[in-house]
Amino acid sequence: MEKLKKEQPDKAASSGGESEKNKARDTGRERMAKNVWIGWSAQLIYLVAGFVLPRMIDHSMGRLALGAWDFSWTLIAYFGLVQAGVVSSVNRYIARYRAKGDVENVNISASSVGCVLLVMALVIVGVTLSAYHLLPGVMEDKLGAYTHSTQWVVLWLGLGLAFQTAFALFGGVLAGHFRWDIHFYINMASRLATLVGMIAVLLLHGVLSTLGFVYFASEASVLSLRVIFAYRVCPDLRLGWKYVRLQRAKEMLHFGLKIYLPSIGEMLTNQTMNVFIVWFFGPAFLALYARPRGLMRQLQTFLNRYALVLVPTASSIHARRDRKGMQDLLIEGARNSAYILLPAVIFLAVCGDSLLAVWMGSQYVKPYLFLVMLLTFLPPVFHSPLVRIMMGANIHGRLGVAQLVASGTGLLMVYILFTTTTPNIFWAMAAFALPIWLGIGLYTPYYAHKNLGMPLQKYVHESIVKPLILLSPYLAVLVAIRFFVERPVIELLNGMVVSMVMLPPLYWRFVLTKSFKRKLSGRMPGWIGRLLLPA
Repeated sequence: MEKLKKEQPDKAASSGGESEKNKARDTGRERMAKNVWIGWSAQLIYLVAGFVLPRMIDHSMGRLALGAWDFSWTLIAYFGLVQAGVVSSVNRYIARYRAKGDVENVNISASSVGCVLLVMALVIVGVTLSAYHLLPGVMEDKLGAYTHSTQWVVLWLGLGLAFQTAFALFGGVLAGHFRWDIHFYINMASRLATLVGMIAVLLLHGVLSTLGFVYFASEASVLSLRVIFAYRVCPDLRLGWKYVRLQRAKEMLHFGLKIYLPSIGEMLTNQTMNVFIVWFFGPAFLALYARPRGLMRQLQTFLNRYALVLVPTASSIHARRDRKGMQDLLIEGARNSAYILLPAVIFLAVCGDSLLAVWMGSQYVKPYLFLVMLLTFLPPVFHSPLVRIMMGANIHGRLGVAQLVASGTGLLMVYILFTTTTPNIFWAMAAFALPIWLGIGLYTPYYAHKNLGMPLQKYVHESIVKPLILLSPYLAVLVAIRFFVERPVIELLNGMVVSMVMLPPLYWRFVLTKSFKRKLSGRMPGWIGRLLLPA
C-alpha cells in the first residue's frame, strides 16, 4: 500500500515529469555520460596502439623509419582538410531536424551532404595519387632510403581516408541520433583489427608499406557496419536523388566551412610544425618530437570524445532557443574539461620525461621539452568543449578565424626564427605560445560570453580556480618526487601510485555529483557501495 501511495504523486505529475524526460531524450543529455564512457573505452585502443606501435617500429626498423611513418601521417592530415568540415555538419543537422520530428528534412540533409562527401572522397584519391608521384622529387634528400616506403604508406593511408570520407554520412546519422556508443564500438573494432594486424607485420619483420596496407584494409572492412546500424537506428532514413537539394548542400557546406577554419588552425599547429622539423632537423628528430606531441594528441582526443557528444546536444538546446540551457551547458562543459584534463597535464608535465625514457629509451628524452610543449598547446585542448558547444549553436565562425590567425602568426614567428638563427626547438615553442594563448586561450571564453552570455566570473571560478586549488596537493607531491628520485622507472612508478591514491578520494569527495556517486555505488558489491555512500 505504501508503494501505491508513493506512486500516486508521480501519476499526478506524470505529464510534467514525462515532458522533462522526453526533453532530455530529445537533446541527448540522458545518453551523454554513457556515450562519453564508451568513447573513452574505445580510445583506450588508440592509446595502446600509440604506445606499442612506435616502440616496435623503432625497435624493428629504427628511428629514421619511425620519422618517415610520422611524416606520412602528417601529409594525410593535410588531405583530410578536403572534407572542409562537412562531416561534422551531418550530426548537427540530423539532430536538429530529428528534435523537430521532421523526417523529410532528415532525408534531405543526409542525401544532399552524401553527394558532397562522395565528390570530396574522389578529390582525396586524386590528391593522394599526386602526392605519391611528387614525393620523390620534393623530399628525397630529406627521407633518403625511406622515400619509396613513404610513397606507399601515403598511398594506402590516403585511400583509407577517401573511404572514410565517402561513408562518413552514416557515422553522422548515428551521432545525430545520439548513438555515439554504436559509432565508437565500430571504431573500436576497426582500431583493434588495425593494431593486431600491424603488430603481426612488425613481429614478422615487415616493412612500412605493409603497415599502411593493414590500416587501409581494416578501415575499409568495417565501413559496411556503419551503413547497417545507421538504417537500424534511423529506419526512416532514405537516400536518393529526389531528396538532394543544392541549397541544403550549400547550407551544410557553409556550416562545415566554419569548422574548416579551426581545422586549418589545428593543422597548422600540428602538421606544419612537423614539416618544419623534418625540413630543418630531419625525420629522426621528428620521431623524437612526435612522441610527446602524440601523447598530447591522445589527451586531446580523450577530451574530444567528451566534447563531440556536446554538438548534437547543443544543437537541440539551441533549436529550442533555451539560452539558459546553453549557458549551463557551457559552464558544465568547461568544468568537466578541467577536471578531465588537468590531472593528466600535471602528471605529464612533471613525469613526462621519465615516461619517455621508460617507453622509448633515453635517446628520446630532450629535458623539459614535454613541459614546454604542454604549456604551448594547452589552450586549444582545454577549450575544446566550449568550441564544440558553439559549433552546435552554429556561431563558431569567428572562433575559427581567430584560431587560424593565431596559428598562422605563431608559425610565421617560428619560421623566422628557424631561418634567421640556429634552429632551437625551445625558442620555437615559446614564440608559438604567445599568439596561441592570446588568440585561443583568452578569446574563446570571451566569445562564449559575448554571444551566449556565459558568465565569465563563474567560468573562471568553476573551470580554473577550483580545479587548480583541488589539484595543488597532487602537484606538490609529484614535484617532490621529481626532485628527490633520480631513476626514471622509480619516479614513474611513484607518480602512478600517487595518482591512484590521491585522485580517486579527491574526485569522489569534491567533484562527482551525488546522483553519479549513487549510480556508481549501486553497481558495486553491496558492502563497497555502503562504504562509499553510507545511508
